[in-house]
Amino acid sequence: MPPLTSVQKAAVRQFVDITGANDKTAQKFLRDHRYRTEAAVDAYLTAGSADNGRVAAIEKAYDDLINTERGDTRDTLSTETTIEYLQTLDVSLENAEQFVVMELVKAPAVGEISRQGFVEGWQATGLTSFSTSHQKKHVRSLINSLATDPAYFKRVYRHAFIAGKEAQQKALLVDHAMVFWKLLFSPPGRPWVTAKHDWGALWEDFIKAKWTRSVNKDMWNQVLEFAQKTMADEDLIFYSDQDAWPGVIDEFVVFYYELYPKEDRDVMVED
Repeated sequence: MPPLTSVQKAAVRQFVDITGANDKTAQKFLRDHRYRTEAAVDAYLTAGSADNGRVAAIEKAYDDLINTERGDTRDTLSTETTIEYLQTLDVSLENAEQFVVMELVKAPAVGEISRQGFVEGWQATGLTSFSTSHQKKHVRSLINSLATDPAYFKRVYRHAFIAGKEAQQKALLVDHAMVFWKLLFSPPGRPWVTAKHDWGALWEDFIKAKWTRSVNKDMWNQVLEFAQKTMADEDLIFYSDQDAWPGVIDEFVVFYYELYPKEDRDVMVED
């Protein structure tokens, strides 16, 4: 991009003085309007008004949810109100759908929604209308992508750990982790199943039999990494005990090999 002329530099300074925007934003709007300062400023302010209007609509939607008799405050919605909101969006509490909304609004805990997370999360969607029907449609599209978009599933999976652990704690109770894994690795989530094995069921059996400690963030994240690799390579050719897997993964592989010795690893998933 060629350097700015003295006239263009003056236009940038004037734009910044009027709007308070930074130089990069000023140059963008000025380029779009051939360095006609008045037109560029009008476009910037109009865009800002649209953003402000969108934020105001989201703020109002949050305010409309508040019920002080339930213990809601200006900045935090109670469990009862959160559940009611999920039901309004036709989101099931019995499967992974709830985690989609929790990730969307950056919920600090399961059953709790903050004003900041609600506003910032919905603002990031770019929705131009914030009616309940538009919210439902957007959430449903996210739910439908859980099983087909590994990167999105990873985001939802990782946020489940953040929302699921107790306040001030660094780990997730193993009983809670078991419930979350079962929900996330089942439809409409991303089933941990291959042609030969139901890995999700094997993992559940292993945890129940061998693991009593809490689940820290690294273990939580590495379970998903391992799950993704097993779904691409169910014979575990990728696996080596010399790799940097956490000990629990190494123990699970030993558990698996004990169940399925090499000559029996062609067993298919039973109906």
